[in-house]
Amino acid sequence: MKFSAVRQHKKINSNCEKLMREYLEELHMGNEHRATTIRRRIQSRYGKEVFQLMGVLPNEEDDV
Repeated sequence: MKFSAVRQHKKINSNCEKLMREYLEELHMGNEHRATTIRRRIQSRYGKEVFQLMGVLPNEEDDV
């Protein structure tokens, strides 16, 4: 079930920000496989538009 990024700000702010920080941290450490897993989890829960809402530019390679 996808959560609406617009309707559920608390969900986005708490859970999605945590996942986004974890995603960026994994990218920074160079663990691309783990980052891809987190990216897919974020996309399945919140949709692709959440990256634009959070100000993170998605990597087109991971959209498979």
